[in-house]
Amino acid sequence: MISVNRSFLNFLKGYPEKINVYVLEEDEIVEANPEKYSNSMITELRTGNYQQNIQFIDVLNDWYKTVKFDAVVPGSEYSVHAAHLFAKSIGLKTSGTKAIDGFTNKLNLRRLCSNLNILQPKFSQINTLNDLCTFFTGTPIVLKPANRQASMGVIFINKEEDLHSAWVESKNSIEDNKVVVHSRELQWEYIAEEFIDGIEVSVESIVKDNNSVFHNVTLKKTIHNSNSKYFAETGHIVPADIPFSQYSQLIKSKNELIKNLDVGFGLLHSEWKINESGAYLIECAGRAPGDMIPELIYESYKFNIYEAYLKSLLNKEIENPGKNTYISSINYFELKKGRLIEIRGKSYLANHPSVVSYNFNVKEGDEIKEITNSWNRLGYFLVKAKTHEELKQIVQDINKNVEFMIV
Repeated sequence: MISVNRSFLNFLKGYPEKINVYVLEEDEIVEANPEKYSNSMITELRTGNYQQNIQFIDVLNDWYKTVKFDAVVPGSEYSVHAAHLFAKSIGLKTSGTKAIDGFTNKLNLRRLCSNLNILQPKFSQINTLNDLCTFFTGTPIVLKPANRQASMGVIFINKEEDLHSAWVESKNSIEDNKVVVHSRELQWEYIAEEFIDGIEVSVESIVKDNNSVFHNVTLKKTIHNSNSKYFAETGHIVPADIPFSQYSQLIKSKNELIKNLDVGFGLLHSEWKINESGAYLIECAGRAPGDMIPELIYESYKFNIYEAYLKSLLNKEIENPGKNTYISSINYFELKKGRLIEIRGKSYLANHPSVVSYNFNVKEGDEIKEITNSWNRLGYFLVKAKTHEELKQIVQDINKNVEFMIV
């Protein structure tokens, strides 16, 4: 595993066979967050440079002399390309090179899909503020880094006077060194797209021999729904409650993507917008989804998507779980700005029979700031129910009974 994914490691505890997990990480990232690498599932940890760097290849080749890896997986967005390169170099199953080039760079993905039967927003590569000003014609657009993750630097623009500030903010957005290295300069590219309004969903797919084995459609909610210029996600429902016609269109488009980009093997997480014109591809990642979507899939289907991912890479049989038996959702707390003085209703949340898990990333006395990306969200609760209607009522009840007192 290149870069640690704690959710992945937790699910591997239930893998039917004994499994040894060897982790490669950037030395700087380990030093910034050492407790993350004390997980009992990690057999051994070594360090090497993989973020926009190929020094890691020497480290892994040396390691491979004594440990014959059976599969190579990325733990995060920034290790997808590295995991592909090494897996390919030692003859292991991986997604195709064309697919990885598209899944790690939104500009590449747009270009690769330009001749496919898949709807996409109009787009342009942005190198300068002048490029951004030229692309903006008065209708809403979205500026985003082409090779970043977690909604970092993704900004909605609908006024000409906001172009300069949006460009500066997007260029200056950076994760901390628990996620990306700061000791060497990384290169970021930028893309502007027309804003597509509509229902936002994601499609999680297991692929084996270039054929889809499993699809799930997740309904998404972002802070942009609350009139924010940002797009951090604030909720997911698995599976999405959408008409069958929309579901069929999504799966058809996703399979078109899989076939034409020669995905081969792996796990894909793609995001789409659906409106009266159809399903628009927003982006696609060649890795496990974040935001506990694998946990939601497990609660809804009793299907371990990480285990299926490994079986794909090992070219083993994968059993489709069939129809879901529950509806599950994760809901991130949305708070107004100010100082948090008290959290009421913790016991209500802790004792609710439908709550699977929850967490608070804030405490009394903290200053609450605007959520701008997925890294600075304030906590969540994950629940499940038998129907979408029951789930909606449970979420409403929790939001009513858990209060954040802010001054």
